[in-house]
Amino acid sequence: LLLVCLGENMPVIQFAMTVPNEFPANFTWPACLPMTSDGSPVKYMYFPKRDSWYGEFKTGYTPAQGLAEIAVKMSGEGWTAASKEASSENGGTGDIFLKSKPLSVLLVNFNDNGQGLVLARQLK
Repeated sequence: LLLVCLGENMPVIQFAMTVPNEFPANFTWPACLPMTSDGSPVKYMYFPKRDSWYGEFKTGYTPAQGLAEIAVKMSGEGWTAASKEASSENGGTGDIFLKSKPLSVLLVNFNDNGQGLVLARQLK
């Protein structure tokens, strides 16, 4: 099970999945998942029944720096930040991005250990 917490007073999303015992050491990061410019891919998963992508990467940026870079990139690609955490006074650690064409949602989160998490899904 994968539980994704969207923040305080926000719902938790639960995903059930079967994952391999080991992930490949070498792979190509999916173009649909954003990553910081200094990011180093750790792993990604594709969920065909949900047409969803999940990825983890390492970064040297603080959460606020990483989110700010991703927010600028996503804005340039037609995405809108739902909570605008990147522009908050202290910077944020994550946000939900929405796109109307095609209708899509993207969850982005960073932690203090240099880990970035992204989850992308095209909605129908």
